[in-house]
Amino acid sequence: MSERFLVFPSELFERVLKDLLPQLQFNWQQRLRRPLPEWRVEEAFYTVKRLLGLSYLWTGSINGIKLQVWATWLFYAVLVDLGDAVADELSLSFDRISLEMIYRGLYHFSVAYDKGKAEDPVKYFAAKENQDLGVVKALRKPVSKLDLSPFPAPS
Repeated sequence: MSERFLVFPSELFERVLKDLLPQLQFNWQQRLRRPLPEWRVEEAFYTVKRLLGLSYLWTGSINGIKLQVWATWLFYAVLVDLGDAVADELSLSFDRISLEMIYRGLYHFSVAYDKGKAEDPVKYFAAKENQDLGVVKALRKPVSKLDLSPFPAPS
C-alpha cells in the first residue's frame, strides 16, 4: 500500500472533490429548510480516520499525505451529503443523524441493493423498517440544574 501512495497521483482525488463540491453545494441549498452542516477540519479527519481504521496509516511521502487529505475530504463530503439528505427525508435537523451509523448502514444497504430490495440509500435509511440501523440519534433528556442552595426546594 505504501508503494502505491508514492505513485498514485493525489491530484485525481483533488479534482474529483473539486468537481463534486458544486453539486453538493447545490444539494444543500435545495434542502435549506434546515441549517447547513458545519465543516470542521478536525472533525472530518477524526470521523473518517476512525470509521475507516486509518489511525496508523503511514505514507512516507508528500504524495501519500496529499492522497489522505483529498480522499478524507471526498469521503467526508459524500457522507455529509448522504446524512443531510436522510435528515431532509425525515424532516429532522442534520445533528440528529449519526454519520457513523450511516457509514455502517451502507453495508446493509448494499446487501439489500444486491437482492433487489433497495435502490435509493436515502429512502432505505429513512424507511421505518430500517430504523434499527440507528441512523437517527436518540433524543437525550435535558440536563436538570443542580440546586446548590443550602435549603433546596423539593422537586
